[in-house]
Amino acid sequence: MRARKNILFLTNRVPFPPDKGDKIRTFHQLDHLASSHNVYCACFVEGRGDWSHVEALRRWCVDVLPVGWNKGRGAIRAVRGWLGGAPLTTSAYRDDRMSAGLAKWGDAVEFDAAVAFSVSMAPYLKAVRARRRVLDLCDVDSQKWLDYATAWRRRPRGADATLRSMASLMYRAEGARLRAYERACLKEFDATILITDRERRVLDPEGRCSTLHVIP
Repeated sequence: MRARKNILFLTNRVPFPPDKGDKIRTFHQLDHLASSHNVYCACFVEGRGDWSHVEALRRWCVDVLPVGWNKGRGAIRAVRGWLGGAPLTTSAYRDDRMSAGLAKWGDAVEFDAAVAFSVSMAPYLKAVRARRRVLDLCDVDSQKWLDYATAWRRRPRGADATLRSMASLMYRAEGARLRAYERACLKEFDATILITDRERRVLDPEGRCSTLHVIP
């Protein structure tokens, strides 16, 4: 029980430096896990600034798998995935290089646990072999899309009616598709994490999911 475990840590952004938003949460998770276990970090890297921080992760990690990502390619993948029935959110981060790198690690390392941050990394978490798989959703992303749909529907009447209607429909469709995906994740993984009780009530209004936890 005291032996160091092999942990796969998946993030959609480089979890360093801990200077804003989700990087604060992911870095402290990584730092805590690395203090007692062997951590392998796979992350997407957006922009030159993030690439400069990748090497710093080796201070905490046994190995690092960085994969470049940009908004243009992400948008193309999102549309392709949407046409195939997948949410835009997860499709934007679909990358064969990440899948291949994780498969290579999986052949060489027996992971005791795999931890993924954000719903966009859930498809990779589903694909990896690990004794325990944990998804940190942080927020219920589907609710943001549904909120966008409401905001567009309520825009001033002077706004273009066709544009308003199309944007609202698109946001609502993505919100519904992503909500179904998030709820499917609750059944897929050993544990799923959110940051507030309010978020938990959005995803599990009846409180029936015993594997859904709140970690502020």
